[in-house]
Amino acid sequence: MTRGEILDGPERRRRWSEDEKTAILAELAKPGSKGAEIARRYGVSRGLLYTWRKEAGAARHTARHATGSMAFAPVLLTGPAAQAETPTAPAPPTPPAPFIEIEMKGARVRLPGNAPASTVTAAIKALRGRS
Repeated sequence: MTRGEILDGPERRRRWSEDEKTAILAELAKPGSKGAEIARRYGVSRGLLYTWRKEAGAARHTARHATGSMAFAPVLLTGPAAQAETPTAPAPPTPPAPFIEIEMKGARVRLPGNAPASTVTAAIKALRGRS
């Protein structure tokens, strides 16, 4: 026997209480559980289950920070190490310089991206003349 639900009036969406969501998410958290089967059983989309799980995780994260279980503490350094030059963050890696690569007749020439047109033309002519 299948369970059905009739929604009357302009509201077309089912409202889930926090207790219902928690119970469904508890099923989803069990080892070997399948999101598709659980979603089908409760008549919701599988994506909604994962949205609820994400929201529950964010709520736990916010609650943990609100209770003060995690906090920053001021630090004061003294002594010779404290007077040393303040370390700076490492520079981000430099992206590779753009280049022009020409491959012809089994030979490859790589030129800097800002090479003048005359250099590029000369490289192409040299590759064409290669036997």
